[in-house]
Formats: sequence, structure tokens, C-alpha cells
Amino acid sequence: MDTSWIDLRKGDAGYYNGCMEFLEVAKDTLLEGITRCPCNKCKLNKLYPLEEVGGHILFNGFYKNYRQWIFHCKDEESNTLEIHSDQAKVVGRDDMDGLLGAAFTVDNSAQTTNEPQDPSLSEEIFEDEDLYNMHEELNFDCEEDDEFPPNNTNEEEAKYKRLRETSDEGLYEGYTTFSKLSFLLHLFHLKCMLHWSATSFNKFLEPLLNPFSNMKEFPSSYYEGMKIMKDLGLGYEKIHACPNDCMLYWGDIAEKSECHICHTSRWKNVKENEGEISENFKETGKKGVPAKVMRYFPLIPRLKRLYMSSKTTEDMRWHFDRKDEKIISHPADSEAWKKFDQRYEEFAKDPRSVRLGLESDGFNPYRLMNTSYSTWAVILIPYNLPPWLCMKSTSFILSLIIPGKFGPGMYIDVYLRPLIHEFKLLWEGVDAFDDHSGKSFKMRAALHSTINDFPAYAMLSGWSTRGYKACPSCVDSGCAYSFGGKIFYPRAQKWLPIDHPYRSQANVFDGKEEYGLALVPPSGTEVLKQQEKVKYVYGKSKSVPKRRGRQEDDEIDDDDDDEQDDVVLWKKKRTLLGMEKSKDDNNARLALKARNIKSHLWPESHPNRVKDYLPPAAYTVSKEEKERFLNVLQNLKVSDGYGSNLQRASNATKVTYLLDELSEFFKKIFSTTIERSELDTIQSRLVLTICKMEKEFLPIFFTIMVHLLIHLVDEVKLGGPVHYRWMYAIERYLAFLKTRVSNKAQPEGSITEGYILWETIAFCSRYLESVETIFNRPKRKEDGFPNINNYLYYSGGRVVGMKENVRLDDNSLKQAHRYVLLHSDETKPANNLDDSTKEGKLRKALAGGLRNRGKRKKSVIINGYKFDTVDRERSRKTQHSGIMVEADGQEYYGKLKEILEFDYYCSFKVLMFRCDWVDIRRGFKTYPSGRVRVNFSKLMHTGQNLKDDPFIFSSQAKQVFYIEDEIQNGWFHVIKTKPRDLFDIPDDDDDDE
Repeated sequence: MDTSWIDLRKGDAGYYNGCMEFLEVAKDTLLEGITRCPCNKCKLNKLYPLEEVGGHILFNGFYKNYRQWIFHCKDEESNTLEIHSDQAKVVGRDDMDGLLGAAFTVDNSAQTTNEPQDPSLSEEIFEDEDLYNMHEELNFDCEEDDEFPPNNTNEEEAKYKRLRETSDEGLYEGYTTFSKLSFLLHLFHLKCMLHWSATSFNKFLEPLLNPFSNMKEFPSSYYEGMKIMKDLGLGYEKIHACPNDCMLYWGDIAEKSECHICHTSRWKNVKENEGEISENFKETGKKGVPAKVMRYFPLIPRLKRLYMSSKTTEDMRWHFDRKDEKIISHPADSEAWKKFDQRYEEFAKDPRSVRLGLESDGFNPYRLMNTSYSTWAVILIPYNLPPWLCMKSTSFILSLIIPGKFGPGMYIDVYLRPLIHEFKLLWEGVDAFDDHSGKSFKMRAALHSTINDFPAYAMLSGWSTRGYKACPSCVDSGCAYSFGGKIFYPRAQKWLPIDHPYRSQANVFDGKEEYGLALVPPSGTEVLKQQEKVKYVYGKSKSVPKRRGRQEDDEIDDDDDDEQDDVVLWKKKRTLLGMEKSKDDNNARLALKARNIKSHLWPESHPNRVKDYLPPAAYTVSKEEKERFLNVLQNLKVSDGYGSNLQRASNATKVTYLLDELSEFFKKIFSTTIERSELDTIQSRLVLTICKMEKEFLPIFFTIMVHLLIHLVDEVKLGGPVHYRWMYAIERYLAFLKTRVSNKAQPEGSITEGYILWETIAFCSRYLESVETIFNRPKRKEDGFPNINNYLYYSGGRVVGMKENVRLDDNSLKQAHRYVLLHSDETKPANNLDDSTKEGKLRKALAGGLRNRGKRKKSVIINGYKFDTVDRERSRKTQHSGIMVEADGQEYYGKLKEILEFDYYCSFKVLMFRCDWVDIRRGFKTYPSGRVRVNFSKLMHTGQNLKDDPFIFSSQAKQVFYIEDEIQNGWFHVIKTKPRDLFDIPDDDDDDE
């Protein structure tokens, strides 16, 4: 039987016809109406009705290794099936062939075995060539070669042979479900998923191996198992460094024994009692313990593996040929990406060219605030990947671990030299193998952007982030000035239109009229010209001064003392809530008097007072307002995984509106997708908001961190959505690295070994079958529903908790049925009614009406939201009953009262929400900023009257949550939410999905 259609695209007519042929064949082998599903996700491990199996193979693709349909094809001559031995192994074990093919660039076709060859192998090779020819039509002009890259080493081939033998050998005689390799991978996968220590792993192996004495030389300990696992890993390099960060012992100077800059020894000297170096050390010439060791994880092999693996190679092309110009949802939509493509066309026309983001930050591996230690990590992010994968920890590539006790500071470039060397090689191109096309190609890579906090920005870029020119975008614009002995950055009026009235209102700002224009940030060419005369040498150019003792006790990772002072000031001093350590102190008020501005805030002295009286400002919060604010926090219930705008409890009206506008800016700018046309509007509103804040707040509030908000919109235009370059994902990843520390005497070594194992298992787990991994683990709000086709309007969802059979009243039945009819096209007149078609069956069901018995549910997950009824929510700390639905351009808000499943006499079902809806005329108010308040004492469509409309389809509902207003009783503020891990990506016309 011809199975070549399995390799066609899912949207191809030949693929569809092949699926239909398979379903016809499978009808004869159904057992109680179900059969094994051979889609790419189920892989014959799950049983479904034939109709659902058809949907799976059409949308998920057909399992390519299943070419002899032993579970779905009857033998015409006998009732028994002869299962090919090789095919049985393919079906019954993990995909170790695919794993080894992705891990090593060796030609598997040359391998010979004593077992009979699968006749489909030659067919697969032919189909791969056809598949590659199909992709050649896209005009990827690059060097291609039919042979594998000639860079295989003897060591790599030896590793491959050892692993091949381990994967071909069963655990014991006659057992083929697991090979030695696959069983070991499952064990190490459990270790990583459940965070077992090496000791617990050994203890687990003891009772496991004792009853099975016939196992063939299976590793008996964690140490023995790691010998095999290391063959699958990519490894790392230890590079010695000068303890004063002057140089690396790498390249041409790898064999030196002392630093050529500060002349410090490479080794930790072992001293005798007299304080002299051991004579034994001098005589033997043995190398001692290195004073400082950097761990380097080579980049090129890790990028190669992304293309060698069939699980990731297609994802690395996702960014290519994006057509929507209106939406920014990925760095590929940014101006920097497109300008780079225009300048380097040869690089851009191959979708396999890699764009990388580079992040660097320090962390304390001990997780103790009373211990001063700063380990630095450099992490790379492949921006080729789609949004749902790009910023996941499994996509990050750890590149460097720079040891403490102090951070490298401005000398981090010393440690980046090996990485820069690899970047140069990747720019020229290195040989790699692409599993998607089945050919070798020249893989190239470029650095797209860097990610870091502002102090680390100075270290990576060389631009000083302190002083009057701290802003790298404004440079010499003169927007900074000294106020009370500190440097601050107000004067946002420069970004206003030239005729805006705020420019001339000197008395409410800093006492000066502003008619200057914001300077255009320097281009890359201008920056290069500024650096032409700079002669740079890696490392320190003079002897290293002694570090100040205060720094050793500092808890901050950044190692520059002045920088630490600024960070401490920014972290510990606040302006709001009237805290004891506030920026709004007597010195700040005296500075206002010295500049002759904001006279109503000048300090007032009195002979009977020790301290001057500071008049309250617009942002000053009274004791009553603080209590109200804390009440909001105490009673706050939000949706699972979300926060809120907590400033609503303050009665400082002006400041409340300003902070509300600022929060709205952050909400829009941090969206996963942004319309390009909205960016200019967002920028103009932000500038106006900051100018209003300058009128109310003291100049001391406007530090460099506040000033940088002005440039966020430009950064989105240049680099794409904010979440691709923010620090949140990186900080979580650094927290993950801290958990790898098992030996506190050697924290960097523990992190390295733990990461190598985790990286190996993450890669191998893609090829493990019938086991929960980090890639197929159900999401927190997974709404997968197997029988979705039985529900009208895609209303089926995953039920949480118990179901209850109920008898429905006549009013509810009529209201629900009326809602279904009003939203059904099938109610239109039709000439021919064919009961054999789905449309005919639906018309018949609608004509019959609803059964008076249904099911009541308390919680359901659908469209990425979890919805709870009000009754279920009362005993919980989260809020999931808030509902919003749009109809005819109007938004309606309510609370979920009941979740009911109606039944059209067993033919079709529909899941509906009965809600308490707020009256849009009496219980609905809108802020000038667009935010909404509602009052649930004023309802409509309560369901008491037959004409009421209390129901909606579950698939129509969007989730909101409500925050009670502490000032106006009975009113609630509405906060809208979005499903997590769902991305609004425009569909391409030729998309396969």
C-alpha cells in the first residue's frame, strides 16, 4: 500500500486523500468503536473513535514511522497479523534513532545491522529528497552540499558507536520495550523533573536493580550513569583567568603561568610555614590550583543541534517571510531587523541564519543576603523561534559563567573574548546539517540586541550610566541638571509639540521656559565614528588598586562603589506613602526654595518646633488613606497569575489619575502584540503624562530610571515587543541556576554540572514517548477537550470538579434555546433537509428543542480562562467569576452565576453561562482614561422574565476581575485580563496549520 502521502504537507490534497484512504482501511479493525490514533501527538499510544482519529491526523500530522499499518489493516488470508520485527521496535520504544541522529553529525545510512531493514527506509530517503526539492522553490541561495560536513572527529564517532550499541541493546533478553539507553534517559529525566540529589538517585537504583539480576551491565550508580549521559551532552570548557580580571589564559597565551599585565600568578600558591613557596612545587613543576576559572559553553555546537533535530529545525524558520506589516509581535517585525536584512541581503535570504539576543547579569548563588558574592552569567536567546518558545527557559543557551566573589565590572569584555571569536566564525559561516531539508548548509549568525539592567548596560556598552550624560539616547541634549546636590532628569517638555502651552509655564515646572527640541538619537554610523580614535586593549592597563573594604560587605552585585550608592538610593528611598526614608525630605524642599519654584511646598520654620514643617504635596497620603489602601490589599482577589493597579485606594485625585495613565501606558507597551499605528499615540500620551507628573512631583522623583520611559516606545519600534528584551524571564532563569548549587564550596562548578545535565535531558526528552516532559506538560489552564465537535459553537471546555444532574425550569430552557436559535444560521429557510449531513442533523436537533435535564458545573476552563461560579469563589482566594462579553460594539459586564450544559436529545450539546449582568445605563461608568466602574446592585436580564437574556455561550466569555472602590460603596473597578501563553499572531495565507 502506498504511504508516500504521509510526507506531504497537511494542507495538500494528496495528504487529505491519503488520510481518507487510511480511515476507510481502519474501519474494519475497530474494537468497540475505537482504535489507536497514529497522529504525531498520540503516536499509537491512545485510543479514540475513528472520527476523532481522522481529526487528529488531519490537524496534527501522521506519525511518519508508522508505515506498515499493523494495528489498522486486516490480513485477507488469515486472522493474525505478522508484525515486522523492526517495525515492532519502532512502535514500542522511544525514538532513539531520531535522538542519535540529532545529537551527532554522522551518516546513519552507513550503519549496518544483522536485523532486516525496514522497506520504508529507502522510501523515506526518496521522500526527503522530494521534500528538499520542494523547499528549493523558495530560492534559499546558499552553499549546499550533498555530503555531511567533514568536521566529525574520531571522538565524536566513538561516542556515537557507544550510544548506538547501548540503544540497540535491550534491558535483558527478550525485552524490547526499553533499551538500556532509553531506560537510563527515563531515570535521569525523573531526577531532573523531581529534583533528586545524586544520593537519592543511587538509593532509588538499589531496590530497582536488585530483583533484575539479568539486566545487561546497567549502570549501578549516578556516577556510572553520568558517563553515558555525558556522551549525549555538548560539554563545556574551563578557561583560567587572572584573579584581577586582566586576561584569560586562552588562545596564544593559554600556556602562560602569570598575568602579563599585573604579573599575578595563574595559580593559588601553597605556602610553607615560613611563607615561601614550596620547593617541591618549584622542582616538580606541577600545576597548582588555578586562581580563577571561567566556564565557557561553546555556542556553535548548540546552534547546530537546533537544526540537526527534527523537533526544532522547523521552529527556527518561523520568523521568515512574515507578511503582516501592521502588527508588531516578534523582533522580526522590528525596524532593526528589517534594516539589517536590507543591508545584508545574503544573510537575510536564508531563513536558517540565526539572530541572537545576549543577556548578562550577576546573581548571588548562595541565596543569602548576608553573604557578598557575585557570579555573572551570559545567556543567549535565539530570536528565530516563535513567540511561544522564544522566551522559555528551554530555549535559552547558557554561554558563560564568570566566578565571583566580585563581578567583572567594566572588564567583562575580557571574559567575552571566546564568545566574540565564535561570533566572528558564525558571521563567515560554519558547516551544519539541516534535518528539515536533509542537506548540509552554511550556518551564519548575528547578534541582534543585548538585554541587561541599567548598571550592567554600562559594563557591556562602555557608556557611563551616571552623570549629566547618563542617557545613551539623549547623549548631549542637556535634559539633566543638579537639584539639591543630586543629578535628575526632568524637562520632558522637549518631547511636546512646539506650540504646546506647557512649554511656557515655567512657574509650575522648574522655573524655566522650554523651547528646545529632543535630539535625534545618534545612528550606528555616528557611534562608530566616535570610536574610530579609541585604541582599546583587553584587560586592565595598570596595576589593580586595592578594593575598598566597604564593598566586601555590600549586598549589591554591581561592583562599582558609586554605582552602588545610586542603586541603594533608588531602591531604598520612596516618594509615596510617606515612608520614613523618603526622597521628599527637608533638603529637597530647601532646593525648591533655592530655585524659587513651587513656593507652596517650601519648608516652614517655627520657634517652637525642632524640625521644619513640610507642607503636604499632592502625592502625600494621609493616615486614613493608608488604611484604605491596606484594606484594598487585604480584600483583593485577582485572577490566577495576575496583579492589579493598587493606587485606586488613594484620595489624591490628581496623582491617582496620573498613576492610572502611567499604568495604562505600561499595560499597552508590554502587550505581546502592538499595532504599529498606535505607537505614536502611546508616545504622545506618555510625554503628556510625565509633564503632568513634573507639575505635581518634586524634581528629585525624576531619576534616570523615570527618564528612560521616554525612550521605551522607540525601543519597541527598533527591537520589537518589550517582553523579548526585559529582565523578568532572565531573573527567573538565574533563580533556576541557583537551584543547581549542590556544593557551596564550588558554586560555579555545581551550576555548570547541573546545567549540562538539565540541558542534555531537556534535549533528549523530546524523543521520549508516553511520558510527561517539560515540553508536553499540561498548562496551568489547559483547555484541551477531546469531544469538542459534539458541542455547538465550540462551547466545550475542560470541567474542573464535580458535575451535577439537574432538572431545568421552563423559563431557563426557553431562554437558552432562544439564544441558540438567534445565533444559528441553520434557522434560515432551506429547501432540502438531508438528515445524513451535519447541517441536516443540526436543523433537526434545533427543531426538537432542549431536554429538560442537563448538567450543572462549578468550574470550567475554556479559551485559556478558568471560570468559577460565584458560589465556588466565596471560599477561594482568587477571583474567576468576572465575565465580559462584546455585542454590537457594546461591552457587557457580569458575574458567573451558573454553568449549565444543555442537551439536544443526545445529538448535540451546548455549554452556557448564566450571569448577573450589570445594567449598562444605571450601573456603568467610564473614566476619562477609558477605565470602567460597575455597580452590581443595578442589574438587568436577571432571568425572572421570559424576555430576559441571561445566557451566553461559554466560548463568548472573556474574563475580568473586580476591585471594590473603598470610597464609593457598591462600585467596582473593572480590570481586563488576557489568557496566558496565547499569542495573537496574524495568519499567513499559506500557513499549514
